[in-house]
Amino acid sequence: MAKAVFFTRFHIKLAIVFAALFGLIQVTATLVMMTLITDTIEDEIAADLSYASRVFERLLDQQRESFSDAATVLARDFGFATAVATNERATIESGLLNLASRIDADRAILVDLDHNIIGDVDRLEGEQAPLTARDLPGPDILDSDDPQSADMLVGGAIFDMVIVPIKAPVRIGSIILGVRIDNAYARALRDLMSDGIELSFHVQRDGDLVSAASDDALISAAALMTIAANAAQTRVRTNTPAGAFMSMQVPLSADGATAFVHYRRSAAYSDYYPMVVTVLASISVGLILVFVGSAFLARRATRPLRMLTSASQDAAKGDLRAVHSDNQTYEFRVLTDNFNQMIAAVSEREATIRFQAEHDRQTGLPNRNSIEESLAKHIPQSGAAVLLFRLLELDTVRNTLGYQTAEDMIKLVGEQVKARAGGALVGRVSDTGFAVILPSSDRDTVLVRAQDMMAIASEPVLLDGIALDVHMRCGIALSAADTGISASALLKQANIAAMQAQSLKKTIVVYEAGSEALREDRLSIVSDLQRGMQNGEVFLVYQPKIDANSRAVVGCEALLRWNSEVRGFMPPDEFIPIAEATGFIRELSRWVIDTALAQCAYWTKSDMALNMSINLSPEDLRDVAFVDYIRGRLQYFGVAPERVTFELTENGLIEDPDAAIAVMGALRGLGCAVSIDDFGTGYSSLSYLKALPLDELKIDKSFVLEIAVEKADQAVVEAALSIAKRLGLSVTAEGVENLESVEFLTKHGCDQLQGYYFSRPLPANDFRAFVTQHAQT
Repeated sequence: MAKAVFFTRFHIKLAIVFAALFGLIQVTATLVMMTLITDTIEDEIAADLSYASRVFERLLDQQRESFSDAATVLARDFGFATAVATNERATIESGLLNLASRIDADRAILVDLDHNIIGDVDRLEGEQAPLTARDLPGPDILDSDDPQSADMLVGGAIFDMVIVPIKAPVRIGSIILGVRIDNAYARALRDLMSDGIELSFHVQRDGDLVSAASDDALISAAALMTIAANAAQTRVRTNTPAGAFMSMQVPLSADGATAFVHYRRSAAYSDYYPMVVTVLASISVGLILVFVGSAFLARRATRPLRMLTSASQDAAKGDLRAVHSDNQTYEFRVLTDNFNQMIAAVSEREATIRFQAEHDRQTGLPNRNSIEESLAKHIPQSGAAVLLFRLLELDTVRNTLGYQTAEDMIKLVGEQVKARAGGALVGRVSDTGFAVILPSSDRDTVLVRAQDMMAIASEPVLLDGIALDVHMRCGIALSAADTGISASALLKQANIAAMQAQSLKKTIVVYEAGSEALREDRLSIVSDLQRGMQNGEVFLVYQPKIDANSRAVVGCEALLRWNSEVRGFMPPDEFIPIAEATGFIRELSRWVIDTALAQCAYWTKSDMALNMSINLSPEDLRDVAFVDYIRGRLQYFGVAPERVTFELTENGLIEDPDAAIAVMGALRGLGCAVSIDDFGTGYSSLSYLKALPLDELKIDKSFVLEIAVEKADQAVVEAALSIAKRLGLSVTAEGVENLESVEFLTKHGCDQLQGYYFSRPLPANDFRAFVTQHAQT
């Protein structure tokens, strides 16, 4: 792995490239030089071969001329000629032997006119093959009147022969003198020539090699055949076990005898070997020097790159630093400047990202993560207190005045909380919650600080010319040092305390052990409620609605009740908010609608056609499929839409007015009536009346219970009745408990009355009995 990393470094690669280029140039130059040297040597070999061939031919001619002269002297000798004429073999062989010994011929032969062998002197040692007339040259040579030269093949041995005629005065025979061409002959001739020259001979007849000889058998018969096959070429290169040769052919005679002059190529190249070794050594040393020098220069040249590489690696680890280096080239200086600009931009973006990751985008305050990190530092040291301020009715502001106004309100409240925090850490920990971290766990001190900060809610804030009340609750969680509680758990406790303050309608609540158990109990209430719907613990009761003028029962309101076997009777005010907080209200609302419609259908079939009023939750108004559900259930139970009135609380309308208006309009489109329940308890009702698709107002019982004696209640009810009549709405009064209230409401135009004066909410069977009895009175 280390070697792989080493060779991937830029300056090493650069050095290798430089060395490779230098090596390529040197190798190219060496190859060119070697080619020139080789061509020169080859030309010199060819020249030496040509010269050696001429020398060889000259030596051969001299030998033949010497043999011819000696044979001519003998042929002109009168006594020898007489011996030939008289066939005196002893004289003939004596003369032939003397002649052969004098000129160092290997063989001397005498033939008559009929080509018969008269005498044969063989000076070679060892037993030789007998000479036959078949071995002699052809008649054209033997019968010539002039000296001739020829080659003879006797017993596989080659002989170079000179044929001289014997005349007395006409030709009476011929003297043949020859030397055997063998390895010794080739070596003897070679010794007369320059170094590196080798000789070989062979006789080839009818395409077959019949005899061969060479100096110490350096050239094999097969090699000679190859050379002979390429005899037309000026130079023939042959590789043999004895070495590489360049050869040239020299014909000896017309009957297939050939001589070859060979030049040993290694002898020609030997003078150049030291030079080649020197060149190769120079190249190797040069490569090493170039590599070392290139590596040094490349390392210096790439130093800015290494600096940038190191800086980029540090940047990857989070250490964003600029690079400063002197003596840089223009390109590296530009690269360094660009890198520094990139680092600056990354640092700026990282700071922005870090700020955004640690702060709330809307208010610029630290977010929940930052608060938890800071809180985790304070808890082990000195303990800490978390003050969690929760804004209420923010959705109301958002829905009535717009999203931007709500955002501005959140930002403004956050600024006020921070201003009153006295330097303590303030952060936004939820959509409606701000947390203040105090490095103290003293309960009294923390309560004083909390009360001082809650003064924010004492005065309205002014946004776009509108004065808005700040509804806020505070939950406090305390932790002494080294309690082992986590920051998130302490924040959770503060949030639970803030929720308790909201539900208990208190300004400040300090978290007490057991609050979480209460929260878990709420979840168990939902579970018990779900079981109660299945086993009959949950049921509906019906409170009559009386026509104010005729006093007849015209309808009823379906009200939910739960009589738990475990918990006993649970008032709706206790379990319905829990169902809403946990999301179970949707399932509970569907159960109420189905049960009420089934009862309405049953009464209608029993000739008791009354109007059925059913309460809806705010969640129903946010369900896009709710209207389709109602349409399907009306058809399923066979209830006429005009027999059904859906009642919506005023607060439910304010939470999401656009969705409420759309659902109310769709319900009226089905033929159902829509009523506003608990009218007068909210501060925005009048602003919505003109836009809401309504059929009825139900005046809240808080205005009706003391209406006979309370002038203020009378004024409010009179105003509500007047507004409703002008808008074409019917009015139902809740909480009617005495005759004086009945008379007042009837006098001022109330349409329907509902309350204990007439009847409490009744189970279905009791309600039927009440209707029958009431009709008879």
